Formats: sequence, structure tokens, C-alpha cells
Amino acid sequence: NGNQIESVEILSNHETVGVADRALTEIPQKIVETQSTEVDTVSGATITSNAIMNAVQNAPIKTDSVEPAKGSDK
Repeated sequence: NGNQIESVEILSNHETVGVADRALTEIPQKIVETQSTEVDTVSGATITSNAIMNAVQNAPIKTDSVEPAKGSDK
């Protein structure tokens, strides 16, 4: 299915080390497991948890199949 969430990668963050660590690992895992951005937040890291979920909701969709633009000779 082309709408499946295969992975969530956090490329960078400015979170407090130790405080947000669980959210940075658990939220992406939960999103992939449940195929939803509506997952429970990590206690003590609610803002970080919500930020990750919002980022995934607003992320561009990456697909493996790309069709050439109309008028392209490729």
C-alpha cells in the first residue's frame, strides 16, 4: 500500500538531553506500529511528543515511484 508509514526519522532536534530521549525514540516507533500520528504522548515530554506527531502529519510524502513530468522526454 502506498499510504503506509514505513519509517519516521528525526534528523535533528534541540531538545534537552535526558528529558526528551524517550519521546524521540518511542513516538516514531509508535507511529510506524499503529500507522497513525494519533499516539499517546510520553510522560514528561508531552511537547516533544506532540511536535513529532505534528511534524509527521505535515511531512512531505516520499514515494518510490516517480512519474516523469508531462512533456518530459525521459
